[in-house]
Amino acid sequence: MAGEEVYIARLGALLALALARALGDAGGFAADLDTEQFGFQMPDAVVADPAVRAAGTALADAGAVLSEAADELDAAEASGDQGELASALVHLLEGVYRFVDAAVHLVDRIDAAAAALPAPDADAVRAFGLLLAR
Repeated sequence: MAGEEVYIARLGALLALALARALGDAGGFAADLDTEQFGFQMPDAVVADPAVRAAGTALADAGAVLSEAADELDAAEASGDQGELASALVHLLEGVYRFVDAAVHLVDRIDAAAAALPAPDADAVRAFGLLLAR
């Protein structure tokens, strides 16, 4: 029974590690809002908006927290130290919270900036924001 619990805990840690790495990498685009990799060119008026830039920076920072937590989780899993593992998981949860909060804020700021654009551009930016929110 104890072996199964350890296996489940390690599996959970590996899944959390994969999630943290994926989200940490995903947050990188937000610092400069380089959306070309997604097949969309964000209008300059949105990219230059100070509130959008601040929200993008917050998302990138949250992604960095997730990457750091993933490194800690990887090291804790390798060492087998349960205290380090618990601490890394708490740091990971903090990173996930910050990431989700920053992503929601970024989508809100992009949506607000899109309101000043002509209708076709505003619609495209809002559609991208909805995809980003997912």
